[in-house]
Amino acid sequence: MLNLKRLIPIIILSLLAANPVFPQEAAAVWGRLYNRARSLEQKYQVMLNIVELKDRNLIPVISNALEELINENKNITGTNERLLFNDLIKIMVIELGNLKALESAPWVYTVFQENPDPLVRGEALVALGKMGAKEYAEPIARFLRNLNFNVAPSQQRRDNEILAYSAVIALERLKDPLGFEPIFFASTGWYSGTSQVKERARSALVTLVEDPTEELINIIRNNSAFTVKLAALEAGVVSRAPSESKEILGIAALQEGLAYQTKDLRELNTLSRLRTLAASLIKSTSLTRPEAVPLLEQMLYIDYDVNEKITALEALATSRLEDPVLALVKFLRYQNERQAGGLTTQDNRVIISTLRALGSLGNKAAIEELIMVRHSNWSGTVVREAAAALEKLQ
Repeated sequence: MLNLKRLIPIIILSLLAANPVFPQEAAAVWGRLYNRARSLEQKYQVMLNIVELKDRNLIPVISNALEELINENKNITGTNERLLFNDLIKIMVIELGNLKALESAPWVYTVFQENPDPLVRGEALVALGKMGAKEYAEPIARFLRNLNFNVAPSQQRRDNEILAYSAVIALERLKDPLGFEPIFFASTGWYSGTSQVKERARSALVTLVEDPTEELINIIRNNSAFTVKLAALEAGVVSRAPSESKEILGIAALQEGLAYQTKDLRELNTLSRLRTLAASLIKSTSLTRPEAVPLLEQMLYIDYDVNEKITALEALATSRLEDPVLALVKFLRYQNERQAGGLTTQDNRVIISTLRALGSLGNKAAIEELIMVRHSNWSGTVVREAAAALEKLQ
């Protein structure tokens, strides 16, 4: 049997929506209709119709209704009543966010602070971001920072992942630099792959700050974990920072990659990846800063990964400074002396990369050492590479 008591308000609402009046008058009518609703279910039905109108003139109606519900929070006891109560709050919070109702931000933030449901709290965070409620950027950033570093018991982790995901979205929309560091650590935190917190955080890092170099350098220098240093550098590589900033970041990361010694194989590999990526970043900027040269030169003498040395050589070859030529000549002399002394190598990639780098730079300071290649017991392939480099210097 049809419930006429439920149908009548719905019919009235439908007629009102089909025959709009002046905006201010309509807002007053909807406000009275909501206030006359006695049960949560009736209020929910009225509010569904209100939010469907997507009308900014109705912001006061929704905001006042939200304030009223917040004040009634302690009086909600039954499970079903609580579910309907939360659903009602949720649709209001979402709509206030969609309408960018900044004037309602205090009430929405109160929902985030006081409501026990993580889905409702998450929607409140997202709404604050949509509104552009920048005054809440700092507490939201602090909240996300606490989530990142406090791994909850297993039964609470899902709730915290919902909140972390929503906080990332809010901070991304607010575009306040305060949000950069907590979003970065969300991208490296304890969150599971299924929650998509890390993925959303990595995406947010690209758009949050135009040039995050200063923030990333602070992270690289102030965190002892090598994996964090590497993640910060990776974030800088994909950032929108200008070339000169990326070179500064690469230099800072390379300094860190060269500063530490360890016997742990995983840490050794992470440091090698850090140095290689830093050198690759400097290479992409065509090496304009002289302070990078001694760092790249130091890489040439680390016997860990051939790819490290080759990347450093390629980075030195991109520069038009004088110092890289001198560093490369010195390294070629070192290789010639070892080869002539019988310390031969089975892998000629490093010597060939050195010769090609000197050839591409075209500086005559390399002529003498290139000639010495012929007399240092190198293979025919290496000698031919030296000859090709010499031709470029003529």
